[in-house]
Amino acid sequence: MTDFENSDIRYFAGNAKYTLNFAAPDGFVEGKETIWLNIGSFESVADISLNGKPLGKIWKPGTELNITGLIKADNELTVTVANVYRNRFIGDFVQYGKVQNLWTSCPIDRLLDKDKPLKPSGLMGPIRLIK
Repeated sequence: MTDFENSDIRYFAGNAKYTLNFAAPDGFVEGKETIWLNIGSFESVADISLNGKPLGKIWKPGTELNITGLIKADNELTVTVANVYRNRFIGDFVQYGKVQNLWTSCPIDRLLDKDKPLKPSGLMGPIRLIK
């Protein structure tokens, strides 16, 4: 998300929901092998469901989730990623010269400013199915 020019996306803080519809590769539906889902890299916590079935929340990029028996010919993967507020604070400094969209009791201007790097955010992938 931090690669976008649009400041509403670039400095977004909160939950971002991604939905991907995909067809299962040949041999993944009818096979008897264990099938794993790996959503790759993301920040900071991801809540995942496949075809409406919750798979849980993960915090470690590269985590593999067992989806054996859940994959169909046509699928819907939903990933909701929580993004940290650091980028929104930096965005406020860039856009307004001060914190405007948030409130904190922390002296945030001692920790962050418009020149601090943004933390990568969102779902960065790659998303993989693994036998």
